[in-house]
Amino acid sequence: MKLYKQVTGAILATCVLAMACVAGAAELVAQETMLAAAEGSTIDPMANKLVLDTPISKAGSSWYQEKGYTSYRVWVENTTQYKMTVTITEPSGKTRSFTVDAGKSGAYPVNGVPSGTYKLSFNTGGHEVSGTVRVRVSDMALS
Repeated sequence: MKLYKQVTGAILATCVLAMACVAGAAELVAQETMLAAAEGSTIDPMANKLVLDTPISKAGSSWYQEKGYTSYRVWVENTTQYKMTVTITEPSGKTRSFTVDAGKSGAYPVNGVPSGTYKLSFNTGGHEVSGTVRVRVSDMALS
């Protein structure tokens, strides 16, 4: 019986300590968020947001990567019967490309990027393009 009481006491003490740690961590995050808001920051700690969610078109798409958001992930759903090449043109003019098989979707993450306007173009080898493109930006590395 004595061992039972000791084990039960140890478990209760561990639970109380864990709850105190969680409460303390939550308070720190809340304080950081309030400090960022007071300083006029538009970025929350560990922020990410969807900046583009649109149908794919021949004209392509673009988004503006705000300062402080250093990563993005392009997600493409290819609803054509042809392999699609997606080209990303960065503000510097550098291009990155990836392919998405017919009827499939794919994502392409990039980390450590500057702010500026990014452009997307879609190519299915002369065939009509269709599907959806989404871009999520973040201040944390994406994969």
